[in-house]
Amino acid sequence: SSLKPGAKREILQIVDIKEGKKSITPIISPKIGGTFPSFSPDNKKIAFISYKNNKFGDICLLYFKTKIKEIFKYTRKLRRRKGFKKLFFTKCINIPLLKKAYKFSPSFSPDGKNIIFTAIPIDTNKNQKIDINDNSVLYAYSLKERKLYQLTNMGYSSYAAKWRRA
Repeated sequence: SSLKPGAKREILQIVDIKEGKKSITPIISPKIGGTFPSFSPDNKKIAFISYKNNKFGDICLLYFKTKIKEIFKYTRKLRRRKGFKKLFFTKCINIPLLKKAYKFSPSFSPDGKNIIFTAIPIDTNKNQKIDINDNSVLYAYSLKERKLYQLTNMGYSSYAAKWRRA
């Protein structure tokens, strides 16, 4: 994934490499797009950024309705755009405070209850636009409480943080 949000519609894909054959299956509709994927610790969901409804990006979650190994059995159906709803569904997180902030690199906490991500919420270099040249901030979002926590300040940029087990 590049750090040019909205530049092109990217699609999350599953790549099944078995016995020398490579099978690529889109798991997100091209209409939704998806970039910066991150699996939850239990492998039951993927956090990603979608630029479908917001040029700044929305944090979305893809919930698997079946075990990920089972998804490979449905590759043919998925290629024909059938079976998507049987295997998973997508829900985007609404964070009004950051609606006009570019968002990148979501990552689950080890317990899967929080997501840490990078955002560029304001024009820190005073060039009249919010872009990759502005300072970024790390935020955590509690999935259960639906609360946002700012982890760093705008004095310096912080990108692509990942949770580590203690």
